[in-house]
Amino acid sequence: MSALIGERVRVHKNLHRGDWEVTQKGRVIAHLPELVLADVTFLVSQASRERVLQKRQRAVHAWAAGTVVDARPECGIPITYNPYRCASFTIRSDGAPIHRAEFCHFTPGDGALAHGAGPQGAAGAPTGAPP
Repeated sequence: MSALIGERVRVHKNLHRGDWEVTQKGRVIAHLPELVLADVTFLVSQASRERVLQKRQRAVHAWAAGTVVDARPECGIPITYNPYRCASFTIRSDGAPIHRAEFCHFTPGDGALAHGAGPQGAAGAPTGAPP
């Protein structure tokens, strides 16, 4: 993973393997159990989401885009994405949409944890940040 530090990438959960798939310029460059991104934007292709809803067939259409950093955050807000519930990523506890975060920790067991973002992606919310 050290070769990825500083690289701008996209990340999504590989549901078959159970790990995080890292892509760059449309190509898979790594499968990792854990990583942290900085300056994160949560992206959903609405056209692809519509196809998923119509066909009821899974397809990769949502990512977190950011820069890989070498940090281990201690806390964060659990986030999720379910195309059948909402058109954007959401905070797991209350379903509020989230679009940006200062950091996102993709964990092996707890899913994705957003840091430094409020419900609508406002930076600076008191969610903790990597040291």
